[in-house]
Amino acid sequence: MSGQAQVKVGLRAGGAINSIKMNVPVNSTGDLYETSSAFGIVAGATLEAMIPGSPIGFDASVLFSWRNPSLTDYASIGGIGNGEGAVRKLGRGYMEFPILLKWKILNKGPVNPFIATGPNFTFLCGKTFSDPFKKNGNNTGWQFSAGVQLYRHYQLDLSYGLGLAKSFERNPSQAKDFVPVHAKDRFFRATLSYYF
Repeated sequence: MSGQAQVKVGLRAGGAINSIKMNVPVNSTGDLYETSSAFGIVAGATLEAMIPGSPIGFDASVLFSWRNPSLTDYASIGGIGNGEGAVRKLGRGYMEFPILLKWKILNKGPVNPFIATGPNFTFLCGKTFSDPFKKNGNNTGWQFSAGVQLYRHYQLDLSYGLGLAKSFERNPSQAKDFVPVHAKDRFFRATLSYYF
């Protein structure tokens, strides 16, 4: 009974600033690409399972997220250094499954700050970009979170996530300079959760 009392389920929603990290130089004269961050949404269900009598537990979620950064592509058209680049949107919808180890710094009273970290497994379920970029359907990242739980039912948290695997890549034969290109996701995210 005590163990069951430590499990809570709820709903989570929020927004994120999404970006990508390229394996080639960006944001200076003569580079192949310039990246731009963009706002995206995240929503879904969440579960908290705390070890009875301990401030340690797990935070697991099933979320839909929309990640839509963009880049200016100079490699395809030979516009390096002259400002002639094609802007490409890299919108992708993912089902996310973050599983975080959670530590409630103060595990009593109405205000409980916490930190959490763990892997975030993602599966592509929609996209808006096409060739010359090839999407990778399954991905793995790592997430760091910090926040506060209020009156047992509400939770506010800020998270930073970084991709450990390629989120998309490009066939080098489609670029003027034949440079193999890939990118990994990054995000800063703020969410609000309600536990029943």
